[in-house]
Amino acid sequence: SDVYKRQVVKLLSDGCFFALALLIVYTSMPTVLTHLKYNQLMLGVDLPMVLASAAVPVGWSLVMLRIVQRAIKLFQIRGSVSVGPKI
Repeated sequence: SDVYKRQVVKLLSDGCFFALALLIVYTSMPTVLTHLKYNQLMLGVDLPMVLASAAVPVGWSLVMLRIVQRAIKLFQIRGSVSVGPKI
């Protein structure tokens, strides 16, 4: 049916988006660890540079969490899986 096709497309789209988010988190971690290791400071503010560089993996980790939430909701609507309250 048409609804099933839309759900499959949403899952494929979310899977690709999750893979992108995972790649970004993976590739941004060396920068965060370098800033943490050498205790670099932001120019003019004297705050740790790790605060700014950690925003990328933290933000994309939240995106991954939201993608998982959406997938769970999609399965709940379809009736395949019913776990916990509606998101």
